[in-house]
Amino acid sequence: MVPQNSSLVPSSITSSSNLPPLSTTSSVHLAVNLSALVSPAEFLAAVLSNQPMGYYPSHVLVAEAKRFGVEVLPPDINASSEHYTVEKGAIRVSLKQLKGMSEKALESILSARAEHKFTSLRDFVLRTDVSQPILENLVKVGVFDSLGNRHDLLLQLPKLSALKHKVIRGTVSLFEDTTLKADTSMDFSIDDKKSRLFIERELLSLNLSAHPLDFYDSDNGITKMKDLSSIPAGRRVKLVGSVIRYQTPPTRNGKRVVYVIMEDGTGIADVTVFSDVQEKCGQVLFREGWLTVKGKIQRRGQKATSIIAEELYPLSRTERSVVHDNNKASYDQSQTWDYVQS
Repeated sequence: MVPQNSSLVPSSITSSSNLPPLSTTSSVHLAVNLSALVSPAEFLAAVLSNQPMGYYPSHVLVAEAKRFGVEVLPPDINASSEHYTVEKGAIRVSLKQLKGMSEKALESILSARAEHKFTSLRDFVLRTDVSQPILENLVKVGVFDSLGNRHDLLLQLPKLSALKHKVIRGTVSLFEDTTLKADTSMDFSIDDKKSRLFIERELLSLNLSAHPLDFYDSDNGITKMKDLSSIPAGRRVKLVGSVIRYQTPPTRNGKRVVYVIMEDGTGIADVTVFSDVQEKCGQVLFREGWLTVKGKIQRRGQKATSIIAEELYPLSRTERSVVHDNNKASYDQSQTWDYVQS
């Protein structure tokens, strides 16, 4: 099932101003309200296909899908489409999610596949018009994993590129049986879980195989965001996560209050930073993609939970290396800073 543009997205949530924060409105509750229209998987697939919608980046929505119990399938050359799709209750990542994917390349892939599915990387290269950088990125993120080992396929790319040029020049027949030997002089390190996560973040802006904090030492008093709703109000907690959004709405007394929305792969948290903490930690605000926050839990109603910050500071250099913060390109584009004049 293909969620075509906004056809599955109710008009009330097609603008970011109408999309409630997942941290203050239960995402499960949101899906239940929409269950008469679409399933949670269909709803999230439609929202992901219509990104950017202004509030939550794709990696947060994918994490929400996983928290629903909805499986998120990686992009596949014979299964993925232009948009996110639903396969037997699971969400399939679209080909369009790949960084640098052009309309020309996407059209070429879908057109060739409509004739018959790709049987090998060689078959794909010879039947499509896809640039070398896009082809390499497709292999790196695992789009061809159903056709071979990712490492081995990468090693074949130089030879396949040369073969295609020969076919274009007419010196080799398209149907000639040519045996390719991988260029073993090239080296790619993509086989371990951490390297694959690094590639997913860089080329898909998603966390599919893992979350960066899965590699972080969480035995030092850190509270998982999924557990915040069960902790009594007034209790002090310590959180570590990536920043989704900073907000500075106007206040009646004119004092600036900063709201920081964060995620840690298990859930989302609202952090409120008042002026006294801003004075102590101002050098951190609006500058960091990852934060450690210490503060007290505050309740607003039965479900809404926020953290009143007492301290916040960036991750250390060692901690940054654990969560791949030295490679921020894909996630910097996802973070949003909302400056609202008071």
